[in-house]
Amino acid sequence: MEIRDLVPEDRDGVGRLIREVYRESSLAMWYEKEPTEQELDKLFGIKMAAIGVGGAVDIVAVDEGRIVGECEVVSMGSYGKIGILIEKAQRRGGLGGKMLARAFERCPKLGIGRVVAEVAEANKEAIMFFKKHGFEETGISEDSINRHGRDYKVAYLQREVSG
Repeated sequence: MEIRDLVPEDRDGVGRLIREVYRESSLAMWYEKEPTEQELDKLFGIKMAAIGVGGAVDIVAVDEGRIVGECEVVSMGSYGKIGILIEKAQRRGGLGGKMLARAFERCPKLGIGRVVAEVAEANKEAIMFFKKHGFEETGISEDSINRHGRDYKVAYLQREVSG
């Protein structure tokens, strides 16, 4: 398993991963519907541009040429917002922790001292993952968001990043 920085050639693999995770649990993704190729192209372009200007860290896990995980931390000024995707078959084996560690090594260079996760409150698996890796729950949204005809509250978790 290789853990490395995202590169332009990863577009198709990341797109496939996003779609797979969406199909498995749309709750894990903030998309209203499965993203189209055009939307994936736009998203990937934004990712690469943010990396290019020092506004994001994006790490991928590659197993025998296949992208099986992605961890992104986007600078929001004084903090970073994290997103992480892992193929179902690769979960609970330490891959998420390895990607977090690699991303967190890079955060101080971008001026990120704190990382925030925004997770649907009903996504207990993701909340447990972040807590296992040192994130503390800081609150639940007062307002709900509607995804797929259901209302969800958002759980906010954060962790300090040492530099």
